[in-house]
Amino acid sequence: MNKLKKLAFLVTFLYLLNVLLPFCIFAQGWVTLYEEKEQTPVAKGVIYEKRTVFTSQGFKKIHILTVDLTSPYIDIVSLYNKENLSERKPLSDLVKSNNAVAGINGDFFSMTNPSSAIGVQINEGKLLSSPSNRTDMSAFAMTFDKIPLIMNFSFEGKITLKDGTVFPVASVNKIGDPAGKVMLYNTFFGKETYKLPPEKGEALFLIIKDGIIENFFFGKSSTIDEGRLVIAVGQDLAAQIYPKISQGDSINIQLKFIPDISNIKTAVGGGAVLVDNGKIPENFSHNINGVHPRTAIGFTKDKTKLLMVAVDGRQEESDGVTQEELANLMLNLGAYFALNLDGGGSSTMVGRPLGEENIKVLNNPSEKKERPIVNGIGIVNKAPLGKIAGLIIKSPSLTVAKNSRLVLDVKAYDEYFNPIAVDQNRVQWSISKGAGKFDKNTFFAQKEGDAVITAKYGNVTKSINIKIIEPVKIIKTGSEFFGIDKNGVPSYIHPEDINKFNIPVEETSDFKGLDFSSPERKDAENKKISDADFAILSGIAENKLSDAEYKEVLTKTLDIIKKLKADYIITLDDTGSLEELNQIIPKNYLSNLKGFGKGYQSFSDKDNLFIFLRAEKGGINATDYNQWVSFLKDLSSAAKYKKVFVFLNTPLEKFNDSLEAELFKKLLTQLAQKNVKVHVISKDEKFYVFKENSVKFIGIPSIGNPAPAVVLFDIHSSFPNYSVVPVIKDIENKTLYVKKGILSEIRLEGISYYQSKLSINYPYNYDIALSFNKKYTFDREHLSINAQEKGNLTLKVTAAFLQKTFTIPVVDFSISLNGKDLFSPDAIPYLNKKGSAMVPLRLISENLGAKVEWDSKKKEVSIFKGNKTITLKVANKYAEMVGKRVYVPLRYVAENLGAKVTWDDKTRTAVINY
Repeated sequence: MNKLKKLAFLVTFLYLLNVLLPFCIFAQGWVTLYEEKEQTPVAKGVIYEKRTVFTSQGFKKIHILTVDLTSPYIDIVSLYNKENLSERKPLSDLVKSNNAVAGINGDFFSMTNPSSAIGVQINEGKLLSSPSNRTDMSAFAMTFDKIPLIMNFSFEGKITLKDGTVFPVASVNKIGDPAGKVMLYNTFFGKETYKLPPEKGEALFLIIKDGIIENFFFGKSSTIDEGRLVIAVGQDLAAQIYPKISQGDSINIQLKFIPDISNIKTAVGGGAVLVDNGKIPENFSHNINGVHPRTAIGFTKDKTKLLMVAVDGRQEESDGVTQEELANLMLNLGAYFALNLDGGGSSTMVGRPLGEENIKVLNNPSEKKERPIVNGIGIVNKAPLGKIAGLIIKSPSLTVAKNSRLVLDVKAYDEYFNPIAVDQNRVQWSISKGAGKFDKNTFFAQKEGDAVITAKYGNVTKSINIKIIEPVKIIKTGSEFFGIDKNGVPSYIHPEDINKFNIPVEETSDFKGLDFSSPERKDAENKKISDADFAILSGIAENKLSDAEYKEVLTKTLDIIKKLKADYIITLDDTGSLEELNQIIPKNYLSNLKGFGKGYQSFSDKDNLFIFLRAEKGGINATDYNQWVSFLKDLSSAAKYKKVFVFLNTPLEKFNDSLEAELFKKLLTQLAQKNVKVHVISKDEKFYVFKENSVKFIGIPSIGNPAPAVVLFDIHSSFPNYSVVPVIKDIENKTLYVKKGILSEIRLEGISYYQSKLSINYPYNYDIALSFNKKYTFDREHLSINAQEKGNLTLKVTAAFLQKTFTIPVVDFSISLNGKDLFSPDAIPYLNKKGSAMVPLRLISENLGAKVEWDSKKKEVSIFKGNKTITLKVANKYAEMVGKRVYVPLRYVAENLGAKVTWDDKTRTAVINY
């Protein structure tokens, strides 16, 4: 339930900035529409920032580590597997083993294991891996003076045998076939050299100690012992070298680097230069085409700030960026020099969250987990452990249900942002406004409303704002429980508290606020309106006017609007050329017809703001991203209005980008929190209304829908009231009878012009008047009646200015035959003076497969079934004459015809099974 967690759970970042950006081009064709920033310190001089950027191309998740290189406590190191350079490890493991507090992935590498980086690697001035000598791939470096550099490294190496023969060195600590090469290995590489595959021949291995050949042999690999250097030589060169060497011979090894690396403390290889002297190269020396996850490193012009950047990709939350876009991003972040690092599944950023001891993955790797890599670039915090400078309160949520609890935890950090251990038993807790009570670190919520929780540890305090709500609905997702209040706001419920609520638990995998679409939960703002401000229509289409039924529905709809005195019509359709509609829509409405034009539209009416957003191509952004620019601009000043109505021609559920839909709802929630009444009204297939985080969502079906309706609003009261009027041509009563003394539901159906049926009940607006000259109770809201005596009640129903009157009998009991209701309106069963259930002769007999004969002279009835005959005489104890109908005892006749009869006293039902 990720959405609920985002809504209800605590964000632990210290700073949260919502940034409304102006219309601006970002990178190659991007238009940045909206941006959110979350920042937290990792160490003194190191800030982690997460940016969620909504662009014309979708969402981008960007992670940034900004490092102050002037800080005396910060060091930049090359991350590697200290036990075995050739064994790939997840970045978090490399950061831990190198005593770093944060880092990013580094060089491109072979996906094999063992593996090696393509480029150079230097740590603490020691060469771990030689440069590749490729001119298209550069490296990041840091001098002993903490000056960052981006440069191309190359090297030349040679070995000189005792007889003076010279052979070039191809690499240091790289994997690969040494055929035609001389390859050097030391203990940084691991305990064994690269092992040649079975199909390859053997290589010559020379074991060197202190410049002397200690041993040499042919084989697939060699161990690398402490203090030794191993030279691997391919077979072709081995034939030249082997005859010239002997155990104990001296051997000279020379390596020359360009530029000189004597002042290089740290270096890690990478790819192309992205930014050089404040400019993006016209052509990248090394380019990986396409949109992917990316990692880069850069620094400012004055070389005092280092920027480590990872961009998530290959996922719904962020598709990634091209290399060109990455270069633009680095430039916009302030990089004067920047280098592309390995990307794709390798793109990873890790760091130590404030107050925490353990390293955590900060970005979202595309493979859903860390890919093992060969190296990275790390940040080391050398600051001493200081005194407590701040606290962090950890809570499962900032919104909690009344009568539930929050189990809290406190983390601490010093002035250098090092974590400090906290004795939880010494933390002093308090709550404002008497909103609840504490038992140690557990808060029990007791009073609805806003409150402040404060933790004190020594002389340091920290407070968080919480909201306590009264749930009216409880949902469960997985093992977690959430309460939903009357405004559709979710709240945390501790599992141990679930039995404190006398509310059914609904299991669901999706959260859609609080539903007000059915009679089970009614919206108080849905009520009868006699004088509307505006009407909302959906489905006005000229190409349907040739359909007689559609035209009749439209005419009827306009008649309803006119009778309810609406000032103008808002349509959830295009308002382009309406030549034929001119003949149908009254002129006063045609001139004030509001709807969707070619792009974004908005207008205000006193304290009300109306916004129209097109989304027919699968979202607002996909339809026209310029709408977002105008929408955000209007939202920035929308708090001055009392009510805001947003109209969509496509419902949010049909947005292709669910994150766009979530952002849309989030922004409107923020507006609703400023005491603005916010309504989102969408064109949809059926009517619905639900409230989510104080925003009301209403779906309105097309008048071409089988169950058409028109919605009218009165917006000049403190709460905007609305009325849903069905467009119907007839009303039918589906209530055959009401049982005496039993609460019964009255069922009414409207018949649309398309012959479809809809319930005349909430959410539709209707009037109902009931008359009965005997004792009864009537619940109009739930359309239920309890009549205490037999008789006929009269029901007068008015809906859509259509009025019908129905007569409904009140009966002693009902009959169920094999699970089906057995009833005839002109032959109603009754209980006689003796309490016997009397039923019409033909009704019971013929439905049990018997034939009936009536002898009027003898006043005698005969019932025949198979070889069995039942004869009853009227006026004896078995038969009674009511008007012109003969009634017989239900049990006597049914059982004699082979049926089983039982009586359900609770529902006053005679149950016959046959």
